[in-house]
Amino acid sequence: AKLLGAYECELHPAIDLLVSRAPTLVVNVGAGDGYYAVGIARLLPEADVLAVDPDPLALRACRETAELNDVASTVRFASRLDAPELQRVLVQPGPAGGGTRVPRALLVVDCEGYEDELLDPALAPALAQADVLVETHDFARAGVNARLTARFAATHRPERIAIAARVASAFPELAGESPATARGLLDEFRHVPQSWLVFTART
Repeated sequence: AKLLGAYECELHPAIDLLVSRAPTLVVNVGAGDGYYAVGIARLLPEADVLAVDPDPLALRACRETAELNDVASTVRFASRLDAPELQRVLVQPGPAGGGTRVPRALLVVDCEGYEDELLDPALAPALAQADVLVETHDFARAGVNARLTARFAATHRPERIAIAARVASAFPELAGESPATARGLLDEFRHVPQSWLVFTART
């Protein structure tokens, strides 16, 4: 699906919008092989990118992907990140003697339910000024979609993006495959009511 350009293609307009807002800090939690961390680093060469994943094999793959795409110098790596640490990442030192500042930040989060604990403005107040794209996992954490929407209602413009069906005929590369093989190559193994939330900061 990634090679075909079908992977999470529902998000393409949202990614275009979020990148157009020119974040200087990108935090990708659940970075996996680097699809988003490295892809966004290529789109925003001046941005500082933090790729987070608890799986050492995933982090190794992400490092290799960054090196192959010539962005290793702008991508940092971490194995853990909780809400208080996220606050420390989002609040950076200002100019000499100028206290602290909150850079324009973008969070891309896919962490199998942990979004419920991580994306908590009560523990990380700087989230109020960050854009957030998060895959929600109500099948793992019942009600997480509604809780996150409520937490960000006062500070962000929300959008929910639902899973869309994949049509093999939209991908000419699959023309020679059987219908079963084409469906298998496009299957991302998602669970209903799984969806994404986009929170665009108002300030």
